[in-house]
Amino acid sequence: MELLALLDGLVDIYLPDFKYWNNEYGKIYSDTPNYPETTMNSIREMFRQVGKLQINSEGTADKGLLVRLLVLPGDISGTEEVLRFIAEELGTDVFISLMSQYYPAHNSHRYPPLSRKLNPEEYSRVVKTLEDLGFENGWVQDPVTSPDNYRPNIDFKL
Repeated sequence: MELLALLDGLVDIYLPDFKYWNNEYGKIYSDTPNYPETTMNSIREMFRQVGKLQINSEGTADKGLLVRLLVLPGDISGTEEVLRFIAEELGTDVFISLMSQYYPAHNSHRYPPLSRKLNPEEYSRVVKTLEDLGFENGWVQDPVTSPDNYRPNIDFKL
């Protein structure tokens, strides 16, 4: 929050990710205590600073907030709850990028829930929630093709 306060008036566009609604998942998978609370407070502050996303006549974003939500297998991300939070606190005119591109990589085999791709039914359920809540702005992906199409072609070892 201290960093966001310093950025007030300097940043035009915020593009935060909201990865987990469940605090325990934030601890397990990202070693981040209090993940949901911290993220909610941060997104509220970002929205206060820049408001909803404003797109000019050329289709380029000039200012505002766009929230990225990567749907994880087994509902680890709690994306439906995140969407409810955004709808209730910020409104359904907030731009959402609802991503289906999760791909198990690196050490995901150590965490069985993350060791598989997202299935189309899991993603479709979240898209239905997005629509039922009345979100109007943003992007969704094709859950069948996106896991491979959006994965970067990187060939290096860590």
